[in-house]
Amino acid sequence: MNYSQMLGELYSTAKLRDFWDLRQVERCLAELGNPQKGLRCIHIAGTVGKGSVTAYIASILSQKYRVGSYFSPHVVTFRERFQINGKIASEQELVGFYELVKPLKIKYDLSFFETLTAMAFIYFKSRKVDYAVLETGMGGRLDATNLCEPILSIITHMGIDHTKYLGDSLEMIAAEKLGIVKAAPLLTGVNEGKILRLMAETCRKKNVNLVVARKLVNCKSVESSILENKNIFSIGGLFGEGSVIELNSGLMGSYQKENVGLASAAIKILNDELNLGMAEKHVIDGFAKAKLFGRFQAYNTKPLVILDGAHNVDGMNALVEEIKPLNYGKCIVVFMCMADKDYPAMLKQLKRIPHLNYVSFALMDNTRAANKLLLGHVKKYFLARVKKDVKVALRDAISRCGKNDLVVVCGSLYLLSAFLSKEPIITQ
Repeated sequence: MNYSQMLGELYSTAKLRDFWDLRQVERCLAELGNPQKGLRCIHIAGTVGKGSVTAYIASILSQKYRVGSYFSPHVVTFRERFQINGKIASEQELVGFYELVKPLKIKYDLSFFETLTAMAFIYFKSRKVDYAVLETGMGGRLDATNLCEPILSIITHMGIDHTKYLGDSLEMIAAEKLGIVKAAPLLTGVNEGKILRLMAETCRKKNVNLVVARKLVNCKSVESSILENKNIFSIGGLFGEGSVIELNSGLMGSYQKENVGLASAAIKILNDELNLGMAEKHVIDGFAKAKLFGRFQAYNTKPLVILDGAHNVDGMNALVEEIKPLNYGKCIVVFMCMADKDYPAMLKQLKRIPHLNYVSFALMDNTRAANKLLLGHVKKYFLARVKKDVKVALRDAISRCGKNDLVVVCGSLYLLSAFLSKEPIITQ
């Protein structure tokens, strides 16, 4: 089997189910020798920010240790889901791990994401990583990554998303995400009182500590410039009371403040409890070297083209707040999102972008894309034109711009993947 054949087989099982159950993937892992057992995992869930926090923590720890990281979804290449010390897995490695899992995938009718998670556990175990940093796919309680044995669990933020699968209230969504809590501390960036009370009650019942990031470290945005590739933060308290360090994040956007603070708090907990010996240089270098495609990424400068994976209301709000201080003429947006998103609310957020006068609507050959449903809402709010794919839509947008104008591509990481990737696109 070659890499293309593997992708073809995997993508044939890539439809979301109406229900989830961990028993099948648990049986699969048992037959594989339970590779997840003994892995020292940092397990990360949340509505927004979990990819950035995963990238930050993995990058910092990899300055001293051998660290695996597991991301979902991918943007440029399928291989970027599986990394060790920032290096993506090779095609040959992934084909080998897939061939190990394939008979059990068939036997237990595993989903796309369940199959990938089994591959990730085998990959990290076989490569003898010191730590594995795992990003959930969706929710937490029934997510395949939840079969890990965490040394630290993290919930970044709570918002309304994936309501068909997780519930339509913050309390219901919180209950699903709190399913990752096990016999390890829970760290969170959540600030809402009622959700924090629910978290505290869950942690009390499971006899684990709840740590609120903002009470452990003090993160402040110092200076941010996407054109200068500068995103500077100060962190207070990471190395003891009164300590302050300043760092430049490899990921752009002042909205990374919450994620930088959360990752810093995670490092402090791990350093204090496990005596990791992480020094200031490790932290500063780790933040600077962190990479993740499609997070307020400058693709072009004249005109400025920003790629951002904002794919829900909270992410769109953060993106709009990041755009507002920029100095530009007019703004044109290239947009598409998935049908299971609250796209009317996302479009209302887009309306807040100053000088936005046109939307290039990118169709996607994707079973989850909100092509027909969304178009009516887009035309309700904006002057818009439909383009057959994202590359045509981006060319259309740039053709309408001068050198001092702004183009923003947003709405879905799959939209960015359709533009950046040379591989087939998958929607999980």
